[in-house]
Amino acid sequence: MISQFIREHTTYGFRSSLRHVLSEIKILRKHRQGVRQARNLSGQQHLRLHIGCGPKVKNGWTNIDLSSQADITLDLREPFPFPENACSVIYSEHFLEHLDYPL
Repeated sequence: MISQFIREHTTYGFRSSLRHVLSEIKILRKHRQGVRQARNLSGQQHLRLHIGCGPKVKNGWTNIDLSSQADITLDLREPFPFPENACSVIYSEHFLEHLDYPL
């Protein structure tokens, strides 16, 4: 009923933008959860971060992604919530090509 009303009284562009906003809200919620998870690691040093891991998690590493299979769910477009010098290694494979680089 509501979806039919929205379809009849809005444009495709508006609906597409609304879907994008809803997607970003979901990402924000996951990111905030990940920031809380990262606080539990704040006292540790020599963290080994595997960023953008997707479903390929590595044993012995702190796997970071929006994927539910990751140890910590973070939006990697945002700054890392770890203190300086907390990480000894940051590893990424096939992740950077998924980021937008504005001109």
